[in-house]
Amino acid sequence: MKKVLLVVLLLSVVARLEATPKVKHLRCEHLDNPLAVNTLWPRLSWQIDDCKQQSAYSIEVASDSVALVRGKADLWKSGRVQSDRQVLLDYAGKARAGRRQCYWRVKVWDENRRESKWSQVARFGIGIIDGNTMHGKYIAMDGADGSDVRSPLLFSTFKIETKEQGRVMCHVNSLGYHEVYVNGHKVGNAVLAPAVSQLGKRSLIVTYDITDYAVKGKN
Repeated sequence: MKKVLLVVLLLSVVARLEATPKVKHLRCEHLDNPLAVNTLWPRLSWQIDDCKQQSAYSIEVASDSVALVRGKADLWKSGRVQSDRQVLLDYAGKARAGRRQCYWRVKVWDENRRESKWSQVARFGIGIIDGNTMHGKYIAMDGADGSDVRSPLLFSTFKIETKEQGRVMCHVNSLGYHEVYVNGHKVGNAVLAPAVSQLGKRSLIVTYDITDYAVKGKN
C-alpha cells in the first residue's frame, strides 16, 4: 500500500512539473468581451493557471477571428515581451476607427520558460468615439399635442442588403431608461439601461449585438 501511495505521489509531482501554463479569463477594460469601449487604445488583462510566475507574454489582435486563429493578426503582433505584467496592458497596435470589432488572444511563458498554448479568442469593440463617425439621427415624440407620455414607444426602420455583411450592432443613446426590440424580439435582458448618469454633463451609449434578430431587407 505504501509503495502504491508513493508511486501516485511521484506521478502527481512529475505531472505538476511538466504542466504548462494556461491562459484564461481574457478581459478588456475589466469587461468580458465588451461590444464597445469608449477608447481607441483599450487595456487588456488575463489570468494564468499552472504558472507560479509569468516571465513573458505575446499578444495578437486581428480584425477577423478566423484570420487570427490562422496566425494572420493584421492589427497587432506584440512578439515575445519579457514581462510579468498581465493586468491592464495598453493595446499598441494599429489605430482603429469607431464602431469596429477586434479579436485577440494571448500566450505566456512561465518562470521556467515553458510556453503556453494560445488562449481562446476574445473580442472587444470600439464604440462611437468621434461624433463625425455617427450618421444616425435621434427619434422622438413630436409633442405637438402637448401630451405627457412617460413611457413612449419610439421606432425607426433600417435595411440590410445582405446577411453576409457581418455583425449588426445597434448603438443606443437615450436620455432615460430604454429597452430595445428588433422585429418584435427583445434584445438582451436589461430593464434599467443605461446606467445612471448626470445628464447635464454626459449621456451614455449602450451597444447591442442584434445580428441574430436582423433579417435581410427591411427591419
